[in-house]
Amino acid sequence: MRYGVEDAGGRSVQRVVADLFHQHGYDTVAVRDIAAAAGVAVPVVYRRYDGKQDVLRACVRAGLDLLAEVLREAALEEDRRLVERLGELSVECRSLWALLLRESRHLEPDERAATWRRADEVVTRLAAVIERRWPGIATEDAVLRAHVVRSTLEVPGRFPRRRARQALTFALAEVAAEVVHAPPGEAPPPAPEPTSSAATDRPAEIARIAAELFVRHGFGSVAVEDVASRAGLTGAGVYHYFPSKADLLTWIVRDGVDRVERSRTRVARDRRGPAAGLRDNAALRVALALREPWLCQVLTEEWLYLAPGPLRAFRLERRAWMDAWQTALRGARPDLDAVQVDVRLGAALSVVHDLARSADLRVQPNIRTRALAAVCGCFGVPDAHEP
Repeated sequence: MRYGVEDAGGRSVQRVVADLFHQHGYDTVAVRDIAAAAGVAVPVVYRRYDGKQDVLRACVRAGLDLLAEVLREAALEEDRRLVERLGELSVECRSLWALLLRESRHLEPDERAATWRRADEVVTRLAAVIERRWPGIATEDAVLRAHVVRSTLEVPGRFPRRRARQALTFALAEVAAEVVHAPPGEAPPPAPEPTSSAATDRPAEIARIAAELFVRHGFGSVAVEDVASRAGLTGAGVYHYFPSKADLLTWIVRDGVDRVERSRTRVARDRRGPAAGLRDNAALRVALALREPWLCQVLTEEWLYLAPGPLRAFRLERRAWMDAWQTALRGARPDLDAVQVDVRLGAALSVVHDLARSADLRVQPNIRTRALAAVCGCFGVPDAHEP
């Protein structure tokens, strides 16, 4: 399956550029980077495209065309083939979902909205498959499960291309099939919500506004004056608390890291075993996604734009979180190999991210309990919620 046009070397230029946007973020990629990655001179890029946004537009359109092709072909086959084909596409084009759901915000508003609508067609089709599999399932449960499957499809974007393609495709299909075919049942009782540690002083309020703007428009597209205007301040008023926009982003990320670390440390002291630890960590992440979705999205997406020092520190923090999750999942599921552990963990965390990203999901009835059940289902630990 091809992704866009081929250059003289037989590579897909749009796939190469999509990978650049995925790995480094649209705002940090220059036209000269695009030209270098594609193996062409800068003037060649400008002969083909009107500028960087036009390159992004072409990449997004190519990705949407591939998605439409899969949906069209799967409509002629059995329901199970839809999940399989989507999994194969997600492994082959690992930057696809980051491109459609994150980088497309840099398009013009009408193009962005159209892109998100077309990407959401996957959720609609998956929900229909689930409803046919389980007649009588509540519509909101079918939609939530469909979001879980799509979140699982985002997982290949977390892995380098050297990860074994066949093993990754198999693990992805395994988790997605479990989500679709698990019979409807009782959701686990919710864990006690963590006490909110959100500060209410002026810097924290400015940071909350900035986090929302960064997520909506991208870090590079937001000026300090935009934050000041939303906060009812002048630019000088923001600079009184934060020397630069980069310092503002660092403050937001540091605040999020501190909160996650406090929660993780508290869970780590629990001696009930790895399954309970998984469930309690998931409960804390779900609660944070519902309470502060903008902060969660900054920790997932905007950290790419941190200055070099804070970026190195955040990568170390994130690695420590992932190691803790992996240790707990291996303890609860010793039957899983390394790829299965990574895919199941990636799927669970992608569900939490989708919860933070989707306002429609967050207003569903009893969403905290149901989302927690979905995350635990990704782990494949049925008794993860039991004391």
